[in-house]
Amino acid sequence: MYKIYINDIPLYLEGFQYYHPGDAKNLTAVYINKPVSLLQYIDTLEKTNSLDSIQIFSRDLEKLKNDFFGLFEVVDAAGGLVFDENGKILTIFRRGNWDLAKGKIDSGETKENAAVREVMEETGIVNVERKEQIGTTLHCFKNRSGKRILKRSYWFEMRTHHQKTKAQKEEDIEKVEWVEPQEFLKSYHPMFSNIREILNQYLKLKE
Repeated sequence: MYKIYINDIPLYLEGFQYYHPGDAKNLTAVYINKPVSLLQYIDTLEKTNSLDSIQIFSRDLEKLKNDFFGLFEVVDAAGGLVFDENGKILTIFRRGNWDLAKGKIDSGETKENAAVREVMEETGIVNVERKEQIGTTLHCFKNRSGKRILKRSYWFEMRTHHQKTKAQKEEDIEKVEWVEPQEFLKSYHPMFSNIREILNQYLKLKE
């Protein structure tokens, strides 16, 4: 199964064995093996916030995934859930949303190295120890020229000591804050759903 956020609403690509009927808030559809047919679902989510989800099913999930991804320019990024010795997490505020530090993987760069580099560049911290990969999130947006981009972000757990931070202004970062994870989830708004998802995924694994 693939979960892609469009306009902060999840679109699921799933195997046909999991098919079930939807409802007024959760649309379901069977893929007819024509990539152009996927555009109507993408367009629907780009233009509305009245749905909770769209699920598209196929007997050939890999073909569905490849056809869907082929409609976008795919950009790979990497970032981190950075914790200090007190269990606080490093957060950023950028372009009107609370977020976690991440950025594009450069040509020839590993996702592991990119994750640490982007965290340090965006927040000004040093002495970052990278741990295991936590997961991957997918979200779509349009760039300034109107081109559809699918960003695939790889997330890593990271550890460091509590230290002063410096927001990378050239990346439109306004604030960098250390905060308790549950307080971040509860009180810091607005926050993108994929950020909430990856943090909840991590916290659940640590229960």
